[in-house]
Amino acid sequence: MSLIPPRPAPERTANWQDLSSIRDDRRILRNPHKGWYWHYIDQGYASPCYRDPAHHAPDDDLRDFPGLNHLYLRFDWCDVEPARGRFDWSYLDRIMETWGARGYRFAFRACCQETHVAHATPRWVRELGCGGTDVVVNAEKGVVSWEPDYGDPVFLCCLDGFLAAYAAKFDGHPLVEYVDVGTYGTWGEGHTWGGTRRNYPVEVLKQHADLHAKHFRRTPVLMNEDMVDVRPEDEDANKLEILRYFRERGFGVRDDSVCVPGLAREFGYDTLRNRWIFDWFSDQAPVDIEFDHFANVPPDVLRGGFPFLAALQRTGATYAGFHGYPRRWLAEGHRDFTEFVANRLGYWYFVDGIDLPQAARSGVPFCMDLFWSNEGMARAYNRFGLMVRLEQEGGVAVHEQPCPDVDNRRWMPGVITRERVRLDIPALPAGNYRVKLRLAETVSDARTVIQLGVKESVVD
Repeated sequence: MSLIPPRPAPERTANWQDLSSIRDDRRILRNPHKGWYWHYIDQGYASPCYRDPAHHAPDDDLRDFPGLNHLYLRFDWCDVEPARGRFDWSYLDRIMETWGARGYRFAFRACCQETHVAHATPRWVRELGCGGTDVVVNAEKGVVSWEPDYGDPVFLCCLDGFLAAYAAKFDGHPLVEYVDVGTYGTWGEGHTWGGTRRNYPVEVLKQHADLHAKHFRRTPVLMNEDMVDVRPEDEDANKLEILRYFRERGFGVRDDSVCVPGLAREFGYDTLRNRWIFDWFSDQAPVDIEFDHFANVPPDVLRGGFPFLAALQRTGATYAGFHGYPRRWLAEGHRDFTEFVANRLGYWYFVDGIDLPQAARSGVPFCMDLFWSNEGMARAYNRFGLMVRLEQEGGVAVHEQPCPDVDNRRWMPGVITRERVRLDIPALPAGNYRVKLRLAETVSDARTVIQLGVKESVVD
């Protein structure tokens, strides 16, 4: 992904108006469906990781964290379904009520095996006859974690019921950005290295894909690239089959995690094992890149954050997060890096110019051309609504018109896109009028305006 600005668009006419004078690439924008996230729940309810009030005050809303979009909530299946068919979502509800009121959104992972929890998959699933293996995680402390047989019919039947309830609550929820497939593997990461280290058959992974696709039909679903990466002894044909299957179901992809010291010393500068995996998905759904537990990353791996940035650019990331406390992340010198990345994650829109007739006949439709540039790392995966407004001097609106033919999902990174808009202006008195643009999450709901890279002085 190049950081070089896109080249000027061709086909300028005598009516071309250069809008570079209103351009602002310094202001940190707060836009939906992109940006940074905080691991608010990490390793299930049982672990206080990164939400301990001793390290983060409950009333600290992080409004100054550049581009913080959502809280990532990684819980265990046992947290919400302690008995079959009996669900308790109250803890998640409280988080969403508190932080949703502060302007944040949410993403979810439901896990089925954790190294610090005996039964992340509820014990009652095992008692129904589901196969599995007790794995000794820490012999000295006697820590044992049960890894279910992820392809066992009992497991899959119970999982189907859980996912049905999970999706009934969150699928299509306006504050939920995405869910990821955490139901397979240690920590929900798509591998079993903290468990049996068994490579389950490709058909088992397909079953997990099918169950998520069955229940989550409106909210984006992300697979974990470790489902392919961490199968070192598997045939390439099987790996490609996994990728093909998840792609066909419209999924996106995420990486847990980059800049892990072992990977940093084995692979390239960006520490990615298989860069090409992300190319399979980035054209259709978001890419999420997660940094390691940053307190454990040595300086020769951290390198000021540049390897992390290289991974974000190469994968075309829409979301980025890290394991750790946000205040500590900023305090340890990452604020400049965070600001630099904030706008560039996902889409980042500018209006480079407009081609508008200097004069138009009253009541006669005419066209104007808008030249949009996307200087982010990725395209947008949500369609936004463009509204054109015509005002008299003094700000009195005389005409407002949606533009249904404009589709921002076409505005690719590093490209200037020309959009032609037909304006059906009613008969109006002769005079000077001001043209205003509003890009919003939907045409009908102007509350969530998509902020553009323009100076605040021209925003109202």
